[in-house]
Amino acid sequence: MTDTLPAESRRDGEAPVTTRPGSRGALRRHGAVVALILLVACAVGVVVTLLMPARYVTETKVMLMPQADASAVSASDTASLVFTYAALAETSSVLDPAISAAGVDTDSATLAEDVSASTVPLTSIITIEVGAPAALEAAELANAIAASLIDRIGERSVVGGQALLTGDVVEEPLVPEAPDSPKTYLNVAVALVVGFAVSGAVVAAREASARSRLGRR
Repeated sequence: MTDTLPAESRRDGEAPVTTRPGSRGALRRHGAVVALILLVACAVGVVVTLLMPARYVTETKVMLMPQADASAVSASDTASLVFTYAALAETSSVLDPAISAAGVDTDSATLAEDVSASTVPLTSIITIEVGAPAALEAAELANAIAASLIDRIGERSVVGGQALLTGDVVEEPLVPEAPDSPKTYLNVAVALVVGFAVSGAVVAAREASARSRLGRR
């Protein structure tokens, strides 16, 4: 269905002017504008991705266990301490020695933002996830943090001159092949959503302006 301007709003002899309602008609009339806006949005998404710093992520796993000759430590004792040592992995007492060992230019407060330690349910295994601006640096830091944590476990579990607990790396960190972020497809998708919103507003404004001009004729 189309809307026709009333006769009194037209000049003598002028053919009726009709407007085609609905979003489909509007998109046909302003398709080039919509396409241009979406193209620009895609380009912005790609440019933003290129400007964002890359972040590579890897992980390693450390298992907490009693020393072979520490008969006084049970498996339940070890399991109860795994949460404590997972939290310890994110502190400066572990990170500072790891930074020195890896030879990276950062400090423990900054590195702590890129380190996450968690426990594997029903085990005494700690998963340490590490992020860094370079793939090799992420793997080296993960190795250094795991080694530093194992050292701290041995130092803090000493009773009567004997270390009751130790740690063992049960999964070595891999050198990431691709950055974890930024994600190009996600940035482009967000840019397209914004582009659709902007194009909708532009089309609505142009349609309203066109109706206003016809109404004054």
